[in-house]
Amino acid sequence: MTWDSESKILGSMAANYSARGQYTEALLLNEQSLEIIQTYTSDLAQEARAIGAIGATYGDMGEYPTALGYAKQALALATESKSQPNVVLALTNLGQSY
Repeated sequence: MTWDSESKILGSMAANYSARGQYTEALLLNEQSLEIIQTYTSDLAQEARAIGAIGATYGDMGEYPTALGYAKQALALATESKSQPNVVLALTNLGQSY
């Protein structure tokens, strides 16, 4: 399995845990996904996606100040990478954090 596949699988699993209200597990998986991305690539768009997912999980938990910080980080990375889908996602997460 490639690092890219592993990162995406972890992200998908995290989304499923978050949807079921199992936020601790979701955060752990999202953080593992981010660690893989940071270890194996310098792709800012993928890093933005993973950081945004962590922030979204904090938002689901009602921890809006923490979610806001992650959304701002994700937006900066997505903007720098010129990844329009990730910019849109980061702006959505940013709005939901307020």
